[in-house]
Amino acid sequence: MIINNGITNLKYDGASSAIEMAYYRGLISNKLWDDVQAANCDFSKVNAGGQATPPVCAGYYDKFLQMTLGSNINPFNIYKDC
Repeated sequence: MIINNGITNLKYDGASSAIEMAYYRGLISNKLWDDVQAANCDFSKVNAGGQATPPVCAGYYDKFLQMTLGSNINPFNIYKDC
């Protein structure tokens, strides 16, 4: 059985922190990170079934998912050889 950490604040946990963590671990491109920052994306509603805002950020979130979950990266051991 695997137990993950709980989300305590949707503004800072969940999708918002996952994208930041992925950038600082080298899992997403500099261009995607720059685009997210330039658009001032808010991903806080994504984990509650909502959409990222502004609307352009929904596409950035999809790219994030492709670069992380859509790859061979093990989320519990991101530094393991692929």
